[in-house]
Formats: sequence, structure tokens, C-alpha cells
Amino acid sequence: MLKILVLFGLLGISSNTFAAYYLDTDKYRECTNTESSGICGALSNASDENGFMCYISLDGADDVCVCNLSDMTFYYGAGCFCENGWYSDPYDGTWAGCDKCPADYPLSDGYNGNSVGNVNSMEDACYRQYSKTEQNITLTLEISMIDEEGGYEPYIIDAICDSGYWTENTYSGYYYEGDDYTCNPVGIYYYSVPNNSREMCPAYVAQSGENLTGQTTGSGTGADSLTDCKIPSTEIFSDNTGTWHYDDGCYYSE
Repeated sequence: MLKILVLFGLLGISSNTFAAYYLDTDKYRECTNTESSGICGALSNASDENGFMCYISLDGADDVCVCNLSDMTFYYGAGCFCENGWYSDPYDGTWAGCDKCPADYPLSDGYNGNSVGNVNSMEDACYRQYSKTEQNITLTLEISMIDEEGGYEPYIIDAICDSGYWTENTYSGYYYEGDDYTCNPVGIYYYSVPNNSREMCPAYVAQSGENLTGQTTGSGTGADSLTDCKIPSTEIFSDNTGTWHYDDGCYYSE
């Protein structure tokens, strides 16, 4: 009697992943194409590096989607993939399953909702991320082992302005040393908001009756929140009791 380690799920369960289970092949048969499509979301294909086989119990109570490499997780309709931070090299001749990415390129993408995963050589699948500070902006960069060894530039995956700064530019694509990556001060009538944008401070009614805009420091941490907006201390008010102003300004309160 042969028993093999497989990825197991009960018939009719639509979960994307299947728990490890030892299959008694004397009690299971291979699925037909129709059964495989319904059970695993795709036809059985053990010839691909992320392929699988479909089995169904002889009594029809259980079904199994079997990854053709060890330590892989089966995903309904997609196949078998290593977890994030791991890879499986289909060309190394061993077909041993998943290996951990090296410490200097520790990341990899597992299954992410389509057929793109980390079933590839270490050089192709493993990558690292790091930050680069430019003029009032921090860029998050990503580069794979094979790209760096080949002299390619890292790719910009995120760009965040410093507090109190903003930009209309959308920085993406490859990062090139010496290019102009910058964010600008929001200005004294504005404060910074997410997505590298800015918003104008609320207005107030001055002594003259004019609607004037509140002010911030114009940049930095004194201009990164609605509550940084204030009526400036230079604004003079008066009533029948006399005149006054706010020594430190009057800050907006949410």
C-alpha cells in the first residue's frame, strides 16, 4: 500500500489552500478532467513546475490536489507555489521543493491572485527592498538578484514626501542616480495629506470682515496636520471691551 504526502481538501470545500495529508492511493483514483476542473479549479498537470495532480476517493467523499513538488501550497485554480520568501527552482535538476531565499535577497512573491508566483530560479524569484532618501522624499526601491547582477537599476515601488511637503509628480519606474526626485514645501496656507498631496487650511473671519485662510509653518511637522492651521498672532481683533490677539496664534481644533 502506497502513501504519499499531498495537499488535501474535503469535497465541495472552496478554500484556496489545502492542509497536508497522507494519501492512501489504494483508496483514491485520478480525477477525470471534468472532476479536476471542478475540484482544483484547473486540469491536472504534473509536468509544470507548479503543477499538480487531482485525486478523488473511491467512495467519492474526499478529493485531493497533489503538488508535484514538496513543501508547496496549492491554490484553487492556480496551482502550487512556495510561500513568500521561498522559491522553487524547476531547472536545478533536483525537484526538491521550496528553498529559502538568501539573507541578502530575502524576499519573494508567493501566489498573489494570479498565476504569477515564485516558482523560478533563486536569481529570478528572490529580491530585496531598501530605502533611498532624496530631497524631502523617501523612495522605496526593489531589485532582484538577477537584475542587480546584470547591472539593471532598481524599481521604485513607493515614494513618500516628508511631513509638510508635497508633489504633483508620480514617481515610478526605474530609479536612476542623479535624477531629480523631490517634494516641495506645502506653503503657509496648506498642510500635507496622504498620497503626497496638500489641502488648504480652513478660513476664518478677520476683524475687517474678510474671509482669510489659516496658516501653518509652510513645511515640516508644523504643516502636516489640519490642527497645524491657525489664526496668526499678527491678526488683531477688537470689540467694545478693547483689542486683542492670540499670542501663539489660535490653532484649528478638529
